[in-house]
Amino acid sequence: KTTDYGQSWTKITDALPAGYPAHVVREDPNRRGFLVLGTDIGLYYSTNDGAHWNQLEPNFPTVPVFDLKFVNKRRDLVVATHGRGIFVLDDIRPLEETTTAIQSSSFHLFTPGPGTLFYRWSTDEGQPTGYLAPNGPTGVVVDYLLKSEIKVTKKQKAGQETPVKIVVTNAKGNEVATMYGPSKAGVNRFVWPMKFDGPIKLKYEKLPPPSPYRTSDGPLVPPGSYNVAVTVNGHTQAAQTTVAPDAALHTTPEQFRSTLEAALKARNEVNALNNMINRIGFMQKQLSDFSHSVEGDKKLQSKYAPVLQLATALQAKLKSLKAGVYNPEIQHYSEEDFLHDLEDFHQKLSGLASNLASAYPGEISLSLYASRMSEMRRELDRYLQNFNELLKTQVAAYNKAAYAAGAPTLFAGNPIVVAAVRSAN
Repeated sequence: KTTDYGQSWTKITDALPAGYPAHVVREDPNRRGFLVLGTDIGLYYSTNDGAHWNQLEPNFPTVPVFDLKFVNKRRDLVVATHGRGIFVLDDIRPLEETTTAIQSSSFHLFTPGPGTLFYRWSTDEGQPTGYLAPNGPTGVVVDYLLKSEIKVTKKQKAGQETPVKIVVTNAKGNEVATMYGPSKAGVNRFVWPMKFDGPIKLKYEKLPPPSPYRTSDGPLVPPGSYNVAVTVNGHTQAAQTTVAPDAALHTTPEQFRSTLEAALKARNEVNALNNMINRIGFMQKQLSDFSHSVEGDKKLQSKYAPVLQLATALQAKLKSLKAGVYNPEIQHYSEEDFLHDLEDFHQKLSGLASNLASAYPGEISLSLYASRMSEMRRELDRYLQNFNELLKTQVAAYNKAAYAAGAPTLFAGNPIVVAAVRSAN
């Protein structure tokens, strides 16, 4: 290395293997003193201008590296090898930003990369005929360092959570998405797909297999600034990121706003419907557990006879109400099978929400959906009205009788309403 235009030179070979040629060395344009070196046996990097080198071992083969190129804006590193083709290291910010202090910390959040709402074209319905390498991360890359692995508890696993909570909020402070990332020792990577939270999931019903034609995600967020907060063991670190539109489409802010408003409205309606189905399923389970607990005991059956009679009637009412919106007797989400795919209301509403959530703003005409959305909302309101009336009448009567007889009462919750769409910009 020279710092005086070649008048003097200093060796920078510390920790490099002897006897193997170095083919290329380049400095990161985003961080002075960050060097990457291609050798006959792999890739090395230095964070201190070559004073010390580290081998980039995970997921990179022992192969000659002949050329390197930094992609400044995306912070990617393109590596040309001999015999193994081209590698792209997506977003190397964790390598660029790591210091001795960060390495010794128990938790550190690196700067999230920006995201772009690219419109992706499918190839032959997801069945490409030629070889394609995987694309880079589709979304905002969130990298964080954990000094030690944090085990997922049984409670977290049951709730599909991890010890690492990630919350995204928009410029107004409104929550956009809550997610959970990996918790392994070292640098963990989580990719936020630039979407709002999807509808709540059904808990007591057999869910259909994943479908390439339907999404359970929420709609795309509009372009703008977002705050990413990562919480580990009660300690939160936050950073800003940006989301940009696909520049090739010239989508207007009004198109983003109107599409998002319709998609969030449909998502909130599915939320209310799924909440109702979950509540029905929970009450059915409570009633069934009580009935099973007195089976074979004539004294208890005699003691609770009036309550059991009310339970039987309520079970029938709950079954009838659920069957009107979600019928387990029919085949759900059987794509392109119109002979067997008899849609119930849940499938119709969730399908409508899926279409709106997966549409890129400006791709669809919302006027074509307006009539369908109004029709679905009126039908949903009728179902919710019937459920809320049931809470006030039969459920309340059952709880009153059960309490008087010393039997378990139902946890039924408050009436269900469709949440209003909050400002998303």
